[in-house]
Amino acid sequence: MIEEQNKPDATDVAAFWVARLDRGGLSTDELIALREWVGAHPSHMRKLERAAEIWESLDALAALRNIVARPARTTRRRTISFAIAAGVAGMALAIALLLAVVPGSVEAPEYYASFETRIGETQVIEPGEGSRISLNTNSRVAIEFGSTLRRVRLDRGEAYFDVAANDTRPFVVETDFGNVVVTGTEFLVRVDDAGLEVAVKEGHVQLQRPPSDHDEGRVALALLTAGEVASIELDGSRRIEPIETGQLVRKLGWRDGMLMFNGESLEEVIREVGRYTPIKISITDEALRTRRIGGYFKAGEIEDLLATLESDFGIRVERISDSEINLSLRD
Repeated sequence: MIEEQNKPDATDVAAFWVARLDRGGLSTDELIALREWVGAHPSHMRKLERAAEIWESLDALAALRNIVARPARTTRRRTISFAIAAGVAGMALAIALLLAVVPGSVEAPEYYASFETRIGETQVIEPGEGSRISLNTNSRVAIEFGSTLRRVRLDRGEAYFDVAANDTRPFVVETDFGNVVVTGTEFLVRVDDAGLEVAVKEGHVQLQRPPSDHDEGRVALALLTAGEVASIELDGSRRIEPIETGQLVRKLGWRDGMLMFNGESLEEVIREVGRYTPIKISITDEALRTRRIGGYFKAGEIEDLLATLESDFGIRVERISDSEINLSLRD
């Protein structure tokens, strides 16, 4: 029996259930346990709703009410997209309590946390066993390591993964556009408005389509090896192509606080630079969009870039305000 002072806070238990739902559906036993917990106190459903509201997911709120209300035998598998805030206190104890209620129904994570970087900020995460995750600007991940699976949910942004080899515990990076499965390698994953991009530095990774109501499991899309990059666009189209070592090095420059360009168009450069600063930079002359730019610049510090555009590329920099800059052809 767990003594009163060791009982987990209801907010922590609610956070655990939100995380468990995010993994793609509950078993019958888990549904029973969830309903018993909700029914144990009037505040528990409000705690669940609050955990969902953290990420402003109306779909999640509706799904929670539906799951708790309907009979367990009619449960359909459904993925709900929301995450847990970083550093949930007492998470391990909450999981232990739930395991005591329904033995064997939930695997207790060895590590669980979520992280979010602001614009211009990067972070290195070491979840244990030798793996490292480098999180780029304006990115959000939730990490869960268990005894049989290492799982990372990348909701947005970009992350570089240096995964310790473990053939018995696959490492899965989940995104809305597709999943990446490895046992040990180094690779880059980026999720933005255009879709998903995966670049492999070492080893090989498997690219999978997320499961849907029509699939019995994840569907393999491609096997990528070192020196390849794959993209999945919004319409579902896929492209796999080789990536030169120099290009991959430039893609990874942000880990050292640098943005590196070698002949990209000004439009591409400004789009990339814009990820690291709240200042809005606009190109007002269409003829400038395709002008090729090269150079190394500190991420988030745009003054050197602007000075180089003026001195080396014949571009006029007009400061409209502290938060807005226009680029045009020099007279």
